[in-house]
Amino acid sequence: MSNPKKPAQQKTKPAGTSTQAIKVIPKRAGFRRAGYAFPEEGLTIRLSELTDEQLAQLENEPMLVVVPVEVEAPATAEADQTDPAKPAEEAAGE
Repeated sequence: MSNPKKPAQQKTKPAGTSTQAIKVIPKRAGFRRAGYAFPEEGLTIRLSELTDEQLAQLENEPMLVVVPVEVEAPATAEADQTDPAKPAEEAAGE
């Protein structure tokens, strides 16, 4: 008698939960820091996507306004299409 295999369970947060992030608004459109370019309307970045060094660079940059925010966490691992082992520049070029 064979037992059917159970599907692998993914360790993700359930839909509707939130995660910590920052909203970064540049004082000049197109300003770049810590590997990011910031459009005029700003950019929201999850803290889990930043190293401690990047976060410090953003928070200490006088040309940027950094505001802590909460954003909805992705419901599944597929919702985040980037490979965390690859820098964003590599993932975008594939």
